[in-house]
Amino acid sequence: MKHKDTDNEKFGLLSYSSMNIGDEIQSIAAKRFLPQVDTLIHREQVNSFKSAHKTKLIMNAWWMWEPKNFPPSPWIVPLPISMYLRDDIRDSFTDRAHEYFKKVGPIGCRDVSTRDYLNNKGIDAYFSGCLTLTLNRNPDLPRGDFILAIDLPDAVMKLLRKSTKRRVFSLTAILTPSFTQNQRFDLARTVLYLLSRAHCVVTTRLHAALPCLALETPVLRIDLAKDNNNIKSRFSGYEGCLHVANESMGNEIFSNYNLEYPPANPDKYLPIREELIRRTHAFTGYDSKASSYGYTDDVDALVRIMQNLKYDRRVMKKTLWWGKNQDLFKVWFQKFLLKKTKNDR
Repeated sequence: MKHKDTDNEKFGLLSYSSMNIGDEIQSIAAKRFLPQVDTLIHREQVNSFKSAHKTKLIMNAWWMWEPKNFPPSPWIVPLPISMYLRDDIRDSFTDRAHEYFKKVGPIGCRDVSTRDYLNNKGIDAYFSGCLTLTLNRNPDLPRGDFILAIDLPDAVMKLLRKSTKRRVFSLTAILTPSFTQNQRFDLARTVLYLLSRAHCVVTTRLHAALPCLALETPVLRIDLAKDNNNIKSRFSGYEGCLHVANESMGNEIFSNYNLEYPPANPDKYLPIREELIRRTHAFTGYDSKASSYGYTDDVDALVRIMQNLKYDRRVMKKTLWWGKNQDLFKVWFQKFLLKKTKNDR
């Protein structure tokens, strides 16, 4: 629904070439607030973007592989919201980037760690939370009887299967870079569909856990026993928003979470969601309020997955297999390939 005249404005949407489908899920969340997408703007090339018109861009993303490509070009009119500055390259952002932050602020940060870093640099910043919290559930989709396990360690996966009689589908957020951008968005919409249908979700991933809150799907986040400070900082600010278990609990990891009758998610995220909606709608003047995918049943979703996954049979033959334990799909690269491929978190 439009709330003001946006006919003469141009709007961009962030695109990626990473190996993490979570990036596209963030863009799908942003798309809710765009009356149209006039252009895709690659996250790693925001500095070189040129256009005949000023273009509004919601800058919710994980920033970035190459800080030398920041700040964005003057053709971009930014909404700096739900931004995460990668821990290990924060000090690589130049004084010019800091001045840009000061100019376009206040900066909405996806996590408390990023907010604190920017505040320490004299930059006005606040914790906005992640824009995926604004995703909408399709009320016509029935809840399924399967559990989604997303990027779980093998030991946790085995315990999960032993702890429930329900079907368990294993999923990963990692994908092959041979997909086109349209295929990446298709896969992201499919993941959101599956998150919406699941009986519950067990995951280590930020962009599976937070969308589940918005989609009203019961979710248990697994903290890894060897979690590093980078991952911990990315979840800072969401304390009390998610049910959490730690891998170090071993055989007791699911003792406090009923997989057959999972508890409702905490509602602590709701004020964060409402403020995100308010600020983003104010920036674009638009809010479709629609769900972010068009699938109507499992057959549609699975057909679209297969259409995408057969894109490059030569690559897929090496990197894709259907598991024997009812795995829905897994896309993994061999370690010798990953050594030369940047992998977004």
